[in-house]
Amino acid sequence: MTDLLQFASVVGLFAAIIIILVLTFVKTSQDERARRAGLAVKDERTHRVEGQAALYAWVVAVEFTAGFILVLYVGSLFQGFPAIGATPALEASLLVSVASFLLLRWYLDRRESIQ
Repeated sequence: MTDLLQFASVVGLFAAIIIILVLTFVKTSQDERARRAGLAVKDERTHRVEGQAALYAWVVAVEFTAGFILVLYVGSLFQGFPAIGATPALEASLLVSVASFLLLRWYLDRRESIQ
């Protein structure tokens, strides 16, 4: 069972890394196209959107980390969850933080451009 769990965690980690890389590539290519077209890539609206996205991503990361630690602690006490080291927990928290920032920046950018 632990081999299956380790395999699933490695596959999930690589999938998350690939998703983050694809989202980063898409955003970078959009910024490059806008720069080549002569549009301002960083303006007041962009700074406001990135500030909001960073704040929300920080809140999501803190809540995820606290919940993750609580579930692992309670699960290890009462349900026999496998012990997870600090490195996978830190990787999961960082991936959630980065992914939430990228997704929130995209969402808030689209929402601001519609209004």
